[in-house]
Amino acid sequence: MSSLVWLCGIGSIAAVITGLMARQQIRQRGQSGDGLALAGLIIGGIGIVLTIVYVIVIVAAGSSSSGSFY
Repeated sequence: MSSLVWLCGIGSIAAVITGLMARQQIRQRGQSGDGLALAGLIIGGIGIVLTIVYVIVIVAAGSSSSGSFY
């Protein structure tokens, strides 16, 4: 669930960390739920990538618009 929370990417980071921990525990104990942990990892990873792309776009837009005043 933390992968769906977007607060400056913190939810995505938490999803990746807890997903990794869950998969390790699932393998050690032979439990079920590996698919759900994998889904959290994937959604969290996508959230991190989208956050990075968003920051790059904002920085690029800010640097290109500041040059138009001269």
